[in-house]
Amino acid sequence: MFHITNINDPKKFSLTGKHQIIVCDSARGLIVLDLPAASKNVGLVFIIKHVGPGTHGVRITPDGSDLIEGTASVCLTAPLKFIELVANVIDKKGVWHIIGRN
Repeated sequence: MFHITNINDPKKFSLTGKHQIIVCDSARGLIVLDLPAASKNVGLVFIIKHVGPGTHGVRITPDGSDLIEGTASVCLTAPLKFIELVANVIDKKGVWHIIGRN
């Protein structure tokens, strides 16, 4: 069974290992999701889905000097888009890999 977190208010939200599937509706404003440190969470997977008509989007930001596929953040701006991320360490640096996306 998966744990689902619903976010429908504009805010900054820190993800932890207890989150798995995050469903966001940005109709009321931008939602910012902060990822935990990849180096302390190797193998942790998040599935993040942007639903509803909100056009403000969902911005996903890594912890500290971590990167998501070499970038400082990833945005889901169109409704019904999702991204799946996994934490890893390469060359002693925390990284987030995109393992699924539409």
